Amino acid sequence: LHIVRQGSMIEYKGDKTPIGIFIGDEIKNFHSNQIQLMEDDCVYMFTDGFADQFGGETGESKYFRRRLKKFLVSIAHETMEHQREILRKDFNTWKGENEQIDDVLVVGIKF
Repeated sequence: LHIVRQGSMIEYKGDKTPIGIFIGDEIKNFHSNQIQLMEDDCVYMFTDGFADQFGGETGESKYFRRRLKKFLVSIAHETMEHQREILRKDFNTWKGENEQIDDVLVVGIKF
């Protein structure tokens, strides 16, 4: 979970516990977080598909999570509808003629 607040990104990392698979007798519990959201916060969740996509000038580089996070910070002031179009255009420009290699999902909510 990523929150863009006043030009900065706050990241909440998930537990590294698989859902539905337990090895041995130990059952690991998931951690619960309570987050106080503020007006104009943008909350994002995304799969690895955007960041793992090959593209760029040579078509051989990945987009990478760091670039995606910086990009989200740079567009967070836009409406969600405009952000969707900006993300779609940037992804397709990055991908170029390369085949899409994975599912791509970006969920954003503005408060």
